[in-house]
Amino acid sequence: MFDEKSIETERGSILRELASSKESPTKFLSRLSHQLVYQNTVEGRDNLGSEESVRSITRDDLITFYKEHFNASSLAIVASGGIKIEN
Repeated sequence: MFDEKSIETERGSILRELASSKESPTKFLSRLSHQLVYQNTVEGRDNLGSEESVRSITRDDLITFYKEHFNASSLAIVASGGIKIEN
């Protein structure tokens, strides 16, 4: 988990997706209009981030985020459809 090769592979994928969205006028306008409509709110942030933010994230940043946000105090379990509470 959090090995450098996997991190760099994912970083490359995200950077390619960012580049692709800039090359496609439809994708670019969709992202831009979403950012403008929701500007100055969390919803207005691009979920891919920016090239700068993607390049600057370190393994330690990811581990810190994981430890702060993925723990028992923030866990929710949801079940639906024919499941008894005992199960």
